[in-house]
Amino acid sequence: MFKKSDESVVDCWIENAYWQYFTGETFFQNKQTFDPSEFVHFRKRIGEDGLELLLGQSVSLHPKAKTEKEVQIDTTVQEKNITFPTDSKLAKKIIDKCSEIAKKEGIDQRQTYKRVSKQYLREAYFGHHPKRKKKATMARKKLRTIGCRVVRELERKLPEPLQKHYEHEFAKYKKVLTQQRNSKDKIYSLHEPQTACISKGKAHKAYEFGTKVAVVRGRLSGVISSIKRFPGNPHDSKTLEAALEQSQRVRESIGGTRPSMAVLIEDLEEYHKLEKPKY
Repeated sequence: MFKKSDESVVDCWIENAYWQYFTGETFFQNKQTFDPSEFVHFRKRIGEDGLELLLGQSVSLHPKAKTEKEVQIDTTVQEKNITFPTDSKLAKKIIDKCSEIAKKEGIDQRQTYKRVSKQYLREAYFGHHPKRKKKATMARKKLRTIGCRVVRELERKLPEPLQKHYEHEFAKYKKVLTQQRNSKDKIYSLHEPQTACISKGKAHKAYEFGTKVAVVRGRLSGVISSIKRFPGNPHDSKTLEAALEQSQRVRESIGGTRPSMAVLIEDLEEYHKLEKPKY
């Protein structure tokens, strides 16, 4: 609701007495009672089935919602907690990551490029300016060349068991260093490789970097019965079937019924002009 990360939720929880009361505390707590990483472990442990169970429990609090015949579906972008991605910044991160791997595994690098890569990253900024365009373009090429060089050096010097251990990481690094502006399935973040660039058509924000999510809610109650994530950037029509199937599973798990009519939020204006069916 407040677009906060796991760490900021814990910090705000310590300061906010209302949040503590909402979570069941009887006395005001002024210390951190749990680590923010427990949120991540909890989500991984319960999985998708557990999240559907929690969703079903919230729907069960509203008896009319589980038997509502008409639902509304909307797709939106769940933005990832990443900065604006640029190829030069990703190349600099790959160089730093390779240095960390070499230090961890005791590999002597021919050169770390720590100072040089930092200078090239500065030169790559504001490449759209006519006076800086040539210099920025050369700096981006240099960063990619250095990134490929340090990845090849690690692959050559690492023992075979460690090469298999870092095989997935090196494949991701190579894809980032070789991808172009118009490449498909681009990687925009090293720690969130499933991030997609989705056009929203907004004047103030043309693109958003995240994951497409379909939300199903009851038309009268407004209670959400399905939240489904989709990889990539599928068309809205391709998300309907999976979202409605999840809504059906959630409602039937608590003794509800399958919705008989679904309306896309984008088509609401045309839908209101039609004669409403009588149930």
